[in-house]
Amino acid sequence: MRSFKTIGIGLLAGVLALSIVACGEKKEETTTDNVGSKVEEKKELTIEERIVEASKKIESLESYESKINMELAFEIAFGDEKSEIPMNAESDIVVFKDPFKIKFVTKVENPFTGEPEETEGYTVEDDGKYMEYQKNEGKWEVVKDSEEQKSLEIIRDMDVIASILKEGKNIKEIGTEDISGEQTTKVQIELNSDILKDTYKNDEMFEELYKSDGTSITGEIWISKDNDVVQFKFDMASVLKGDSEEGKVTKAILTIVVDKHNDATEFEIPEEALKAEE
Repeated sequence: MRSFKTIGIGLLAGVLALSIVACGEKKEETTTDNVGSKVEEKKELTIEERIVEASKKIESLESYESKINMELAFEIAFGDEKSEIPMNAESDIVVFKDPFKIKFVTKVENPFTGEPEETEGYTVEDDGKYMEYQKNEGKWEVVKDSEEQKSLEIIRDMDVIASILKEGKNIKEIGTEDISGEQTTKVQIELNSDILKDTYKNDEMFEELYKSDGTSITGEIWISKDNDVVQFKFDMASVLKGDSEEGKVTKAILTIVVDKHNDATEFEIPEEALKAEE
């Protein structure tokens, strides 16, 4: 990735070379004019235009790594008393699109013991179908039913980001922030919550909890100088405010950090996982 300084030096060298050949002794005057015109051509994008670029880039990603965190809390009644039960989940994932393969580790905090329950998994595409190897409680198993494949649920959150970038309204730049050592622009964006309903339409838990009627929710997206999405954060509690068997949702904050755009770390599926198929 070239910096603006490197690009500027390259442009200046090119202009100097052309002006020397074309104009001889008038090289200094021509160089100044040409450099000025090049600078004018490099128009700074508006924040709306940068979001459009970010949308294109996230859809064209061939590989990436991300950390997805969902902070959930339910209000549950025990007789006449009510208690708030937290249930946080965190996933680390590595995705390659061609050939398609995913590595993930998900930790779900047990609200009663406080101990995390961990699932490790790998998904590969085989003749148009997805095969997932999951490790639960130290034992590997093969999952071929797409409705039970955790990795496909996890990467769906990237579809949420793409939808928000495309459909978001009232885009506003609200500052800069360092994320994972990278200077980013923080952007506030508003969307119709029905976008989430469409994205999660096959998620049974979401469909059960979803109680919105097309209201707007506001969140934040952090983009790099090159208009890559670096972080995404939305409070989804307002669209999951209904009561269910699990209780009333009082907190639902989704945070996604995206890293190593088109430069994800290669991995191999463990031999012991592959043997689980036999």
